[in-house]
Amino acid sequence: MNKKRVILNLKNGNLKRGFTVNLQIFDESPLPLAEISGKLPPAFKILKEYSGWQSVYCQICRDYNQNQIKNVSIDDFVSKSENLGRSFKKWISSNKFRPIQDKILEKLGNDDEIQIIIQTDYELVRRMPWHLWTLLENYPKAEIAFSFTNFERVSKSLQPKDKVRILAIFGTRPHMQTGIPIDSDVDRRLLESLPDVEIEFMEEPKRIEINDKLRDEKGWNILFFAGHGGSQTSGYKGCIYINETEFLTVKGLNFSLKKAIDNGLKIAIFNCCNGLGLAEDLAKLHIPQVIVMREVVPDRVAQEFLKYFLQAFSQGKSLYLAVRESRERLHENLEYPFLKEDFFPCASWLPVICQNLAEEPPTWQSLRGINSEINSHPLYGTATTEITLPTSNSPNTNEGSIEQQQQTGSVDEASPEQLFNNIKITMLGASGSGKTSYMVSMYSAMQTGVNGFTLTAKDMDVDLKLTALWEKLVDVKGADRWPQSTYTGVKNYAFELNYGFHPIMGFEWLDYGGDAMSDRSTEQDVQKLVEHTLKSSCLFLCISGEHLSKKADWTTVRQIQSNRMSLFIQKIGDQLKPTIKQPFPVAIIITKYDLCNHRFKRGIIEDVKQIFQPFFTPDSSWLTMICPVSLGKTLVKDTEYSTIEPVNVHLPIIFAIYSVLRNHGWQLNQFKESDSFIKCFNSTAIQNQPKRFQNLESEINEIQSKIKLLAQELEKVSIFLAGKEVEIDI
Repeated sequence: MNKKRVILNLKNGNLKRGFTVNLQIFDESPLPLAEISGKLPPAFKILKEYSGWQSVYCQICRDYNQNQIKNVSIDDFVSKSENLGRSFKKWISSNKFRPIQDKILEKLGNDDEIQIIIQTDYELVRRMPWHLWTLLENYPKAEIAFSFTNFERVSKSLQPKDKVRILAIFGTRPHMQTGIPIDSDVDRRLLESLPDVEIEFMEEPKRIEINDKLRDEKGWNILFFAGHGGSQTSGYKGCIYINETEFLTVKGLNFSLKKAIDNGLKIAIFNCCNGLGLAEDLAKLHIPQVIVMREVVPDRVAQEFLKYFLQAFSQGKSLYLAVRESRERLHENLEYPFLKEDFFPCASWLPVICQNLAEEPPTWQSLRGINSEINSHPLYGTATTEITLPTSNSPNTNEGSIEQQQQTGSVDEASPEQLFNNIKITMLGASGSGKTSYMVSMYSAMQTGVNGFTLTAKDMDVDLKLTALWEKLVDVKGADRWPQSTYTGVKNYAFELNYGFHPIMGFEWLDYGGDAMSDRSTEQDVQKLVEHTLKSSCLFLCISGEHLSKKADWTTVRQIQSNRMSLFIQKIGDQLKPTIKQPFPVAIIITKYDLCNHRFKRGIIEDVKQIFQPFFTPDSSWLTMICPVSLGKTLVKDTEYSTIEPVNVHLPIIFAIYSVLRNHGWQLNQFKESDSFIKCFNSTAIQNQPKRFQNLESEINEIQSKIKLLAQELEKVSIFLAGKEVEIDI
């Protein structure tokens, strides 16, 4: 049996406009089996049908909790459910989406165990009945889950232990407002029947008691809540009612939950209403897995799901298969029962997994730290040890630190994420050079992804802001569509670079206001810029195409302020001392290229080389890319009403990624061929950890494979080293 992960990214769009969809399929290799893009069309009918379905569904729940369904027609609700199901199936069978479905059918086997993950921040998509997708009929070991666009791995590996530790919280039994009762005794008996568990029960606890328990240094493997849930308007989408007088949002548990996750919390199960709102709030804390109910849920349905899920999961089924089996049993036992009082329509629609894409779901055994396959799965972060090397923002660092660690008997382990910490990009350009518009369009392009690489903002507010600016650019007509120029100050963006939706490095991106390039800048501003520039891994220099609409002369230098840029670049050369083997990467980005596109490209490149001569001398140790970018070829005619169609906006960030990987790969090769590599093999420390160096060749090969993917994109632009135009090496 093979394990597969299918990721469908539906981030950009909504049900009114449709979605651009990116598909990636992975097996146990870090490289995707396949990647393809498609579209889902607008779905106005689904929106209307879901609204009608949900209204009747909520009334059924109210009646069901009072042991009778009298205020609605069951036949009418069944009809609405069938109509919604048919419309949904038709939507995902559309012609524009068919290439994606065909590719899935091509790459998956009937016996594969498959995680199908819908990645979206659009809540209504998560409320759709994805389990009705006919694709699941072909794959009996597949299950649907949802993921959010921002994620990272924060949980630690689990140490072997005798029992699975569960913190079970039972909220107020009668709802604080409706008076609807909850029978927590059923859930308690189910949990107590599990094998190899250590359970702490909390009945209608106080807020402070929950916070204290979550901070238990022994750590919890599973957090379980049974009770009533609801919605709040305080910026958090879900809440739970814990006793007769208190309710809790995720905000109220924020720091305690982070502590619990750091101590090994892997699964949170919320058997309550409004689960998707809670899951969205919890995703911001990067909890590995959450299981919730996507709609209002009767107590009886929640209890039956818990029973079926715990039976399957504790007996060795994977988390995904345990949820699928539980849904199927809800369908059989509650949607088509022999006894009328057992009947509850659409019960199998409710349970849903929300998955942190940087994590692999645990098994019951792995929660005890036993035979944990997930720790060695290439897709989700390997447990193989790595050699700590200097980060690539210091090109001329020697190998002494490795030898010193070897001599002291301590060679640190570092994950790929740690190796690429603090990667920094600094973007410079005169006021009005189009830096902000470029940033917004670049982010939109990289969200969709290039050859498996995607970019996400670490801060949800930044993501929303950049997305809003992009949608304004695309949808709004007139002068107001354009972002305001960054005249003063600095904008700091924190991004996560992902490969196959698995984080591989973090980026800190600083966009300095145009005043930093002018004579109006203060000495303090200049000093801060110099300090950050010296820590940068790549430098972006933005020059507007309007200044290259004719052959460059002395006025061009003044307009683009290249003389000011050169002052900062000189500091990098003096301090970091890049070499031809480890050059410092610089991307010269010609923004608004549509304004100079009437000229021959070769003439423009020669002008740029003349303006920035030091980058192109025969002994230059700068790896320099000249990249034209544009937000639309027709903008030269009309900036207010022309269609936004970005060109090349992703290439500078691809160049930065390539450069970081290139330098890191070079360092690994140098270390492998050095005397210190042989010395380390003979050291006592390394004899105790032989896997550390066994995987060096594997990491080099993996880096080279990623560089090869990126190199295909960079063939479109001109790259220079030591005064000559060069081809990308791998």
